[in-house]
Order: sequence, then structure tokens, then C-alpha cells
Amino acid sequence: MEQPIERLKRLSAELVARLPECEMEDFDSYMAEREQIFGELMQRNLQPSEHKDAKLILQLDKQIIARMMELKVEAAGHLDKVQQGQKTRSVYDNAGYGSYGGNQEESFFFDRRR
Repeated sequence: MEQPIERLKRLSAELVARLPECEMEDFDSYMAEREQIFGELMQRNLQPSEHKDAKLILQLDKQIIARMMELKVEAAGHLDKVQQGQKTRSVYDNAGYGSYGGNQEESFFFDRRR
């Protein structure tokens, strides 16, 4: 049976190998499995031979965190675009310009053809 530290190393290495195409869902499943493995690791002490693997996992974590931050920035950009669109729409909806949602009784139309 594979030791918890070996499973964590394999899991982290697999994620890093496909990091460029990873989405947030991939990180969610990774973190869930990682949490379970950490629960097992907390019940026992690391052997001196496992310290090397722990250091490797920490190096892999840096790459994983960097990708997660990229996705966070990308999501924030998309959220900003949506919020800006909502602000623009609310300006037109509340501005009182004819059929854009304002009070049409207050609108004036000037006919210059007379």
C-alpha cells in the first residue's frame, strides 16, 4: 500500500504536470484529496527518509499556488467586466431616457419638421 506522503507527492506531481490546462474544479478535487491525506499524516510522524519527499511537495506547492493565483486574477478580471456592464446598464435603465426604463411621461420629443 502506498504511504500517505508518497500519495501526496504523486498527487501533487500529477497536478503540476497538467497545470497549464487546470481549472478551479481541478484544484477543488486536489485540495479535497490533499486534506484527506494530511489527516492521515497528522496521525503519525514523518520518518527521516520522508523529509526529502516533503521538501519536494513544498516545491510543487509553489507552482500550484502560482497557477491558482493566475486563475484568481483572471476571475477577478471577468468579474470586473460583469460589474462594469451592470453599472452601465443601470445608468441607462435609471436615467429616464425614453424607452430605456425612465418615466416616459417626463420625456420630451421635439419635432423640427413643422
